[in-house]
Order: sequence, then structure tokens, then C-alpha cells
Amino acid sequence: MSFQEKKSLVTMLATVIIVGFYCIYVFGIHSEQSLNPDIDFQFWGITALLILPTIIVVNIISHILFGIFYTITANEKPTYDTDERDKLVELRSNQNSFMVFTFGYMLSMVSLALGWPAYYLFNILIISQLLSSIMWSASNFYYYKRGF
Repeated sequence: MSFQEKKSLVTMLATVIIVGFYCIYVFGIHSEQSLNPDIDFQFWGITALLILPTIIVVNIISHILFGIFYTITANEKPTYDTDERDKLVELRSNQNSFMVFTFGYMLSMVSLALGWPAYYLFNILIISQLLSSIMWSASNFYYYKRGF
């Protein structure tokens, strides 16, 4: 496996861990607030403000640790040079990720149009953002594996 493939898997694993903690936080620990039809915008505001920096910090830490472990195990420095293929892979991965998030955004608007409680809107938006991150990593891995 190449460095880029391994890096994509590390990013995907970190995002899956964040999704797990999000589900435990929202549906387990705070289920009385998150599933309450009387919307508590403060709870959802705090949740959204906590999840985004958490994603960033966990990804930074996972990439630093991955770089250290890769250097130790492969006895070589990771290469961060990009060429045309890397840019094309990133563009395709971004496109797939944006499609997933756009679908989630549209689904959240449909939930509002159908009169569902607003907690569906927030859950759909946050989960679609996390799924789009997973899609980016999976697409990145797939395109590097395919050689495109």
C-alpha cells in the first residue's frame, strides 16, 4: 500500500471514531435532549460547535501520529509531493464528498418541508458532514488503489 492509501485509511478511521463518539454523545448520553420534539437550539448549537473542532483536532493528531509511525516502520520519510495525478485524485474525491453533503443538505431541507421536528435537521446535517468526510477518504483510497 502506498503512503497516500494508508493516509486515507487513517483519516477514514479517525472519522469513523468521531461518528461513534457523536452517536454515543447525542443518542446515548444526551438522548433526552437530542430526541426531544421541543427543540433546544442551545444544545444543537453547542453540539455543532464541538463536533467541527473535534474533527479538525483528531485529524491533525492522527496525521502526526501516522507520519511518526510511518517513518519508524518504513524507514523512510513520508512524501508530501503532489503531481497531476494527486491533484486529480483530490478533485474527484472532493466531488464525491460534496455530492454526499449536498444530498444530506437536501434531505435535511425535505425533513423541514415535511414538518418533521428540527432535531432531524441537525442530525442529518451533522451526520451528512461526517459521511462526506468518510466518502472523501474512501474515494481517495479507491482512486489511489485504482491508479487513477
